[in-house]
Amino acid sequence: MTCNTPGTAHHETKVRNKEPHWRKQEAIREQYLRLCERFHVPRDLYAREFSQTADGLVMSFRKDVVAVSKENDLVAMQPIRHWTDIKIRCHLFSCVVAMTYLRRIELRLNAAGVHRTVEDVMEDMQHLNSVLVMKDGGRKANRQIEIPTKTQAEVLSALGFIIDAGGVLRSKIS
Repeated sequence: MTCNTPGTAHHETKVRNKEPHWRKQEAIREQYLRLCERFHVPRDLYAREFSQTADGLVMSFRKDVVAVSKENDLVAMQPIRHWTDIKIRCHLFSCVVAMTYLRRIELRLNAAGVHRTVEDVMEDMQHLNSVLVMKDGGRKANRQIEIPTKTQAEVLSALGFIIDAGGVLRSKIS
């Protein structure tokens, strides 16, 4: 099975076999950085070591366990303010589900041509407000969103929504 995550023995084998694009240290470093970015993995989680032998370039990967244990961006689960095992498990599960959901949103946005991090999108979308609108003589208020910014509209469109001239948010599918 081929695995393309940073730090795998698969890449060491490519260097050992002198495959194209795996012969020069700088090219390999660039490939590693691109893979880290693609998989949203911090660059410093793996130590890469290169050495030159009679057979050519040799590379080894080693996971930096200290960096991994200190990395809060992988799945942030703190603070945990629970005391029982079941509540702690539920908290951890909720954190992993939330990170998975955010990653799926990011992938959906990228597929629609919106190349922004989910953190940027969340920050921007927090400023999209709704208002209650009551028509003249009406007895019931309707909730509508305010006019979104260009980037907010791009995100909403990528997620399958449209906004009409009156500020009503509707699904494209309906």
